Amino acid sequence: MVSDMHDLTAAASLTQRFQDTDFALKQGDVMVLSLPEFPYSAANLRQRPAGDERRLPVQPPDELRIDYSTEVELPHGARVLALPAPETIENSVGTFSTEMTYNKTKRTIIYLQRIETNTDYIEPENYPAYKNGVDRVTMPASRLALLEMQ
Repeated sequence: MVSDMHDLTAAASLTQRFQDTDFALKQGDVMVLSLPEFPYSAANLRQRPAGDERRLPVQPPDELRIDYSTEVELPHGARVLALPAPETIENSVGTFSTEMTYNKTKRTIIYLQRIETNTDYIEPENYPAYKNGVDRVTMPASRLALLEMQ
């Protein structure tokens, strides 16, 4: 995927916009909002770790860097009760982070996720560090926001 045909070295960027009125779980005045995760299959990334260990190295397509962000405009009358704590994991394979913030002025929740490896060849002995980093920042709880409807 190319974002800038005049500069083929520029990082690729993909934007998707959608609107959905039933995107959350509601119980009375409380709403659990689940933000969408990174579309690994759409990005043709087969490196999402599954097994606990590997006999052969994992070879991401070059040094891997995924910066994923989602911005959700809150419905009128919604108040943020809780957001997940930010988390950053730095290990021998790379940096893995996730953060969710609330912009009061724009009335939006912004979710940021980064997966960045420092190598293009992950040896089997380093695979648990890679799997732990990816698993921690992609767990569903890192994308949940608790809202109250007033």
